[in-house]
Amino acid sequence: MKHPFIKKARKTAYLQELIERYRKWRDEGSGHDPDSDSDDGDAL
Repeated sequence: MKHPFIKKARKTAYLQELIERYRKWRDEGSGHDPDSDSDDGDAL
């Protein structure tokens, strides 16, 4: 496999770690407070 895309590909363990970090972030509320009124667009 001499194609640059294949040569530069990362290991599958990296992708698995990234997926786990995303799931943890999502389960913790994804950094967004649904009760927050700061971004309603009413401040015009």
